[in-house]
Amino acid sequence: MSGMEPRREDRAGRATGRTGEPGTAQSPRPCTSTARLVLPGSRTCTPALPFCHLRLSAPKPTPEGSPEAPQTLGQHLRRRRMDLGLRQVDLAKQFGVDAATLYNWEEGQTSPQVRLMARVIAFIGCDPTPAETSLPSRLRAYRRREGLSQRAMAARLGVQADTAARWEWRGQKPRAEHWATIDRVLGPAEPTPQDLPNRIRHIRRKLGLTQEEFGRRLGLGQHCISSWERGECEPLPVRRAQLDRMLAQIDS
Repeated sequence: MSGMEPRREDRAGRATGRTGEPGTAQSPRPCTSTARLVLPGSRTCTPALPFCHLRLSAPKPTPEGSPEAPQTLGQHLRRRRMDLGLRQVDLAKQFGVDAATLYNWEEGQTSPQVRLMARVIAFIGCDPTPAETSLPSRLRAYRRREGLSQRAMAARLGVQADTAARWEWRGQKPRAEHWATIDRVLGPAEPTPQDLPNRIRHIRRKLGLTQEEFGRRLGLGQHCISSWERGECEPLPVRRAQLDRMLAQIDS
């Protein structure tokens, strides 16, 4: 009995065996298995799918308080302002007016002055006034977009202010010698194409862009592209020319 080693215990009082020499019955077998331990419920063996090429897109949520489908100039102005995250006081400073004036514009209580109308329309990105083909309507639309007074408009047409006023407000027809200048200033009198919304939608889809992405490429807001495609708002002439060039490149 004296040759037996005393029983050893760990701190928990459990018996421990003495590690034997290699090759003995008490020595542990070396681990040669290459199998991985897979825990229940793990996804170790789940194959990876190529999600890196998946493109998710969704329309940008409308800011709270922003008009869903703006119709008037004031509603378009508010929608564009809120899309850009601007306060009324911030945008008012850009136009050189106070916040109360901008509020009245957005509420439709007053309209921007003639000298500011061109800047307001450029900020919105479109002219929400329905397009018409009559000469008085074309004169008013042009003067509004350019921010011209009646006198400045008459000077551009090469006539007296009262003559231009009679054309615009009384519907008086110009004499034959004035039509060449009128067509040069206003451009040819062409009716608004009824398929313009479909053409815009066609261009955007051919490019594989969302309304927000297409608007960003043109420097406009998503609501402006949406209004174009619904036929609620007419693109400005400079935007119309830009769209025509894009369409020609796509169809070529």
